[in-house]
Amino acid sequence: MRWGNQEERGSGLLGSTASHVYPPLRPGVSKEQEVLWGTLAGKECSCFDVLARLPDPVIVIDPDASIRYVNPALEEMTGYSRQELFGLKPPYPWWPPERVAKITQDMKVALRVGANGLEQEFQRKGGGRFWVEVSSIPMTAGGRTSYCIGRWADITERKRWEDHLRESESRYRLVVENITDVIWMTDMDLTITYVSPSIEALRGYTAKDTMNQRVDEILTPASLQEIRRALARDLALERIPHASASRSTTLELELTCRNGSTVWTEYKMTFLRDACGAPIGTLGISRDITERKLAEERLVQRNRELKALHSVLMATTRTLALDEVLTEIVSQVGAAVGSAYTRIAVSYTHLRAHETSLHLVCRLLLE
Repeated sequence: MRWGNQEERGSGLLGSTASHVYPPLRPGVSKEQEVLWGTLAGKECSCFDVLARLPDPVIVIDPDASIRYVNPALEEMTGYSRQELFGLKPPYPWWPPERVAKITQDMKVALRVGANGLEQEFQRKGGGRFWVEVSSIPMTAGGRTSYCIGRWADITERKRWEDHLRESESRYRLVVENITDVIWMTDMDLTITYVSPSIEALRGYTAKDTMNQRVDEILTPASLQEIRRALARDLALERIPHASASRSTTLELELTCRNGSTVWTEYKMTFLRDACGAPIGTLGISRDITERKLAEERLVQRNRELKALHSVLMATTRTLALDEVLTEIVSQVGAAVGSAYTRIAVSYTHLRAHETSLHLVCRLLLE
């Protein structure tokens, strides 16, 4: 690959340097490079002295892409000395073989128009990889590029953390997308800012659909009032000194579904906070408790029925008068079964008309 002629080497400020900048030449350099080296070594240049003191790696490249200068920071980072690098043309030894084509293309652009924040992965002489952010400025004279100064910023640690973050996000996304519980994020007005994909299995609405809904379209009126009261209580606690910032509130909320039904959920909510600890939103997780609510209702109903039966049995111990016993039955059983009260009342009338014996009353209770 051609990078221009050696004669294009610039002769401006960076065309000369103090003799200590360039150590003895490595074996095998060309006669042209040897002459140039002697010319540079015989002059002084304060610019190179400045570059040598910079903590970031710096490289000076001629128009033909040959290396004119590297500072000590670049030597330390790459493991290559100035003797090894002076006069070299691409591919440079710190370029990974599999990235030569891409870096070559990037470098051609940088030599022509410069670069800003270009991220590259390089390799050290002794092995190992590192990441740098490259910025470069082409210096021109008479409309032609005299040389290009490049500066590297070591971003290896940042890239490592970015990779770690991507892995963490990938694991988090895997968990969130497969968990049956629903994760919610809202602002302080309870506008949904995030909801996990599991919402579709719960309500029949996709996460995108839910994000476009108002909170009063998601919660029943009673549950909306409940969560607003809870949010107001938690905000009031913010004014109490030393209140726990990690506290949470657990609510039972009824959500609307696409098919017109509702579903009961247990919703555990806590505040999202900014860097100063002030609430900026809520984070919550909800779980379907419909079956639990139905079981609780069945238990309550069964307790009412047992209470009614107990009252009836107590009535039979007080009197054997059929009217009094049946009156107690209608009162207690009607209260226990609610909507079945009419059926009980009708049966009661039928029993009185025929003066049915007490054992039929007991059979009625067990129907």
